[in-house]
Amino acid sequence: MQMTNIRSTDTGLYRFRFETDHTQGRWTSSDAAVLSVTELLVDVHPARTENRFASGETVYLRCIARGCAAAGKTFALYRNGVNLGPANNWFTIYNFDQQHAGMYTCRPVPPQKIQSPGVALAVGYAPQSTVVTVSPSGAISAGSSVTLTCSSNADPPVESYAWFKDHQSGSVPDSFKPQLHLWRVLPTDRGLYHCVARNSLGFERSRPVLLNITYAPTGTAVLISPPGDIMEGSSVNLTCSSDANPPVDRYTWYQISGDRSWKKGSMQNLTFPIIRAQHGGQYYCTVWSPYGQDTSAPITLPVLC
Repeated sequence: MQMTNIRSTDTGLYRFRFETDHTQGRWTSSDAAVLSVTELLVDVHPARTENRFASGETVYLRCIARGCAAAGKTFALYRNGVNLGPANNWFTIYNFDQQHAGMYTCRPVPPQKIQSPGVALAVGYAPQSTVVTVSPSGAISAGSSVTLTCSSNADPPVESYAWFKDHQSGSVPDSFKPQLHLWRVLPTDRGLYHCVARNSLGFERSRPVLLNITYAPTGTAVLISPPGDIMEGSSVNLTCSSDANPPVDRYTWYQISGDRSWKKGSMQNLTFPIIRAQHGGQYYCTVWSPYGQDTSAPITLPVLC
């Protein structure tokens, strides 16, 4: 009988059995063959993805043997076939770099025709050159969709991502992927976004990228200053306030008289240096931007004599 790919679980007693087609045609030998399997491994600490280590790290290796034949044995550590010395205890590599990269194995002392499976160690690095790209580029209209992509160079590859907005300490919810999809963006989605890429050797934060959401004027309202009762002869200022991106670039003021509206100004503020009784009434404003227009609700300007 030939056995291949022997494992430690194959350890045990093996007997020969002879069987025929007859009911009593079965015979098992009384003698048993004992198979003892010794498992020889290279143990590496600290554990790293794909056994990639950053330059300058301290790495520990040792030979581990399991099985009845392992007791009292001495084992040596080899790199690319070169004997590095005994390694039953930890073998230490200080300031790991490219000269320490290679295939490590363990062999018995004195040498025999057996060795452990090889473990390859290599120089890796934490994420670097991490950047965010936005698609589509440029200004994004409210209601449209946008995708932000985090790209980074790392070895081993980036294992996790996180997205952040406006330097907030908490990450954007459900954002632990290389792409952040924003569907039907709102004006509140405008801000600075950055990503953090991480692997087993460290992390890097990208530079922030401005996500510019454009939208027509909204929330337009008239503000009266000073508030409260307005006495004839005092100074009063009306301000037309509106939220828009890009900002409002044109204003028009109207005064309601009966069933008609009369144009009263074209600046953001409508000022009465010395207000008179005839100035009292209802006022509203209309604003424009490249993306649309909006009109405030009328407000009443009472003037007390």
